Amino acid sequence: MSEREDAKILLLCDELADTASFARALNARSWRLVVAHDVNDALRMGQEEPWLCAVVCDDGKRTRLDAFLRQRDEKSCPVIGGVRQGDVARSVVAMQLGAVMIVEMRPGEVLPSASSVLSVIDESIQIAEGTRGQDPRDRIVRAPDSPMNGILDVLPQLALADAPVLITGESGTGKDLFARALHELSARADAPFIPVNCGAIPNELLEAELFGYVKGAFTGAEQDRIGQFEAAQGGTIFLDEIGEMPAHLQVKLLRVLQDKQVTPVGSTTPRHIDFRVVAASNRDLEQAVATGEFREDLFYRLGVLPIHLPALRERPQDIPVLSRHFIEVQNDQHRTDLVDMTREVYTLFKRYEWPGNIRELENLIERLCILKGTGFIERDDIPPTILAAPVIPSFGLDVPSEGIDMTDTLERLEKRLLTSALVKAEGNKARAARLLGINRTTLVEKLKRKQISLDDS
Repeated sequence: MSEREDAKILLLCDELADTASFARALNARSWRLVVAHDVNDALRMGQEEPWLCAVVCDDGKRTRLDAFLRQRDEKSCPVIGGVRQGDVARSVVAMQLGAVMIVEMRPGEVLPSASSVLSVIDESIQIAEGTRGQDPRDRIVRAPDSPMNGILDVLPQLALADAPVLITGESGTGKDLFARALHELSARADAPFIPVNCGAIPNELLEAELFGYVKGAFTGAEQDRIGQFEAAQGGTIFLDEIGEMPAHLQVKLLRVLQDKQVTPVGSTTPRHIDFRVVAASNRDLEQAVATGEFREDLFYRLGVLPIHLPALRERPQDIPVLSRHFIEVQNDQHRTDLVDMTREVYTLFKRYEWPGNIRELENLIERLCILKGTGFIERDDIPPTILAAPVIPSFGLDVPSEGIDMTDTLERLEKRLLTSALVKAEGNKARAARLLGINRTTLVEKLKRKQISLDDS
């Protein structure tokens, strides 16, 4: 697969699918989309002229993708399969039949998103051109003085250790990007990376989704199906939102991590699997352990190598860099021509708390790009919630003419703020952390390091 300005992409999908966003996204790259709704038409088109790739979406009966892969000329263009989200068995079959990549479609979708397909096409091009070996950390956008740099510096060491990694941080901080970077930096990079959102799968289905099942295990189990752990053979399984896993599955997961074996639902025969686990949570798992919602032994088993990602409000220097990056991405996606944001808007953005973190920033930039279209994003374009954000207090600080010891002053100021928040929260660390806009784990670490307790106040 090679990238050319006049490249054409064949899309085989449902007749009622809205392909306009696909066409716009491809046009922005000077690529052209050709749509087929029938397998035979698509096969004929695929033989008539060269294509960059074919994107073939599963239909409700799960026959379209299989039929195209089985009947196509293997020397024709690479095939990217669109498969229902979480359908591991379909993904495995499609790869066995020759699909070069799989992209997931969310429930109710008949097409995957244009951005996800473009990402997969880019990755396929990198593989074909031998450029996949580039450092995956370069994809994580941040400022030169970002706190993220310290985390990224140790990522190669963590990647090669092969021990479980637990990534914590608020929703929208990029935990999935770090999990994928860990995988790509590891010795398992050429094996599968299997993401599982434990909070998005109903509890009654999660066990079968993770460990698979055998024919007849329950009503509707008409054939054997492998689970996500088995699909990750030799690679990495990413358990996102691990804090949402029900208690009875936490016990089974702990056993799987210890024995490296899974037993499918309805079977008594364990299967040995070689995998590396990376877990993530936006919950305070220490607090969940204290309340009995999360097993202490599983917490320590998963957290051999912990990574905590700071919230966006804790790294304001990244906001301009991320904003410019998202403007560039959205200009490409929506064919808009935004130049930048004004200095006043950047100041307002740095003042805002961003409860949704990077995801919230990206969504806002997309909306502003669509509504504004050209020129600069100005104060009048900004939502009232950001305009109303309080100014960061100065606490009456000033630099005296004789100068100060800045390190000592900041140390005393931080201790004062920590103590004040703890008093206002009546000793409740979770509430004190919210008052300070930091994670509870971060607060506890700071209190221990500075030897602060409620008694000190």
